[in-house]
Amino acid sequence: MAEAGGNTAPVLMTNVLWDLRDGSLHRRIEKHFSTHALRDRSNRDHEDILGAIRKHDSPGAANLMRRNLTRVERELSRAWPTIAKPAPVEKKAPVRQRRPHQGVARRGPSA
Repeated sequence: MAEAGGNTAPVLMTNVLWDLRDGSLHRRIEKHFSTHALRDRSNRDHEDILGAIRKHDSPGAANLMRRNLTRVERELSRAWPTIAKPAPVEKKAPVRQRRPHQGVARRGPSA
């Protein structure tokens, strides 16, 4: 939507956020928001916003977008204590350092 409207700031921000999606925090956020109820609500919000844009109702689209972002912010804030906890780190067995080979020194040919 921002790209179609020529607004490059949200496009750039979205691209940066999209590139971060492989991180562990993003996976925890994605897992939280992957419930049917939250996904359905988000889809309805986006359909409403798109509908307002198609009707050329800029104030309505802006209002719907603010409502959507407020809802997402509220939901994320509510769940943040759980989401922000880092995943437990698996402890690996220590790697044993190998000593350099202490072989017998070779002598050159005898004279």
